[in-house]
Amino acid sequence: MSNELIKFEKSINGLRSCASTVTFPHISLPRERYSRLACIWDESLPTKAATERDAEKRLCELYQTAVEQMDAYLDIQAPNSIFVSFQSHLNKRLSELRESLAACRTERSAPVVAQLQELLVSEHICQELREIHRGLKQKYSLKKERDYAAQIAYEKHDPSVFEEGLTWLVAKVFCRYGYDLFPVILNMEEDAAKQLRAYQAALHAQAAILIDNHIITPVQKKLPILRVLLRDSRTERRP
Repeated sequence: MSNELIKFEKSINGLRSCASTVTFPHISLPRERYSRLACIWDESLPTKAATERDAEKRLCELYQTAVEQMDAYLDIQAPNSIFVSFQSHLNKRLSELRESLAACRTERSAPVVAQLQELLVSEHICQELREIHRGLKQKYSLKKERDYAAQIAYEKHDPSVFEEGLTWLVAKVFCRYGYDLFPVILNMEEDAAKQLRAYQAALHAQAAILIDNHIITPVQKKLPILRVLLRDSRTERRP
């Protein structure tokens, strides 16, 4: 067997795992204005209702940012999406395989090499994968915003706890309220990362099946013919 064919066979068998080398995306939410300390007058708010409205407004902004970042990875048209990254990587590997296969071309093997090169394309795989993607995108999404609203940590600074009588009553006027969204931010980032990892793993698992069905199995069926033709070509060249 020629060295070129051995190299090609190793490369074609490794095509199933090509998706595993695609870089995993990262979700990072802004850390600005994620809290209001109740004990700091300029940061805190005078009522619980105002505090809840402010916290939920900020949460809504953070949630939309998380959704937008996830969409950038899940949108099939986005340039840096998981799907596009996989497609680009697959096309690069297939191009390398076609070049590797070209080294096996002889006068006898040329027709079979041409047939094999026609199999080394991603169109059918990506077409079917687009349909699979639609279902996966719906399955792997972020939790509802209200689920994160329930995780907001609220705090109250009440100076009256150390007072009595009339002083206690006056101190009540100076109660202040605050909140902390930092734990929610961490949870949202972690949830988004888990969903993206799960989506990516599911997409790549389906891609491996399609690669096997559309490329590896059809190619392997033709490789015995190519081996014979290359052997015959070497025999003809011998004096």
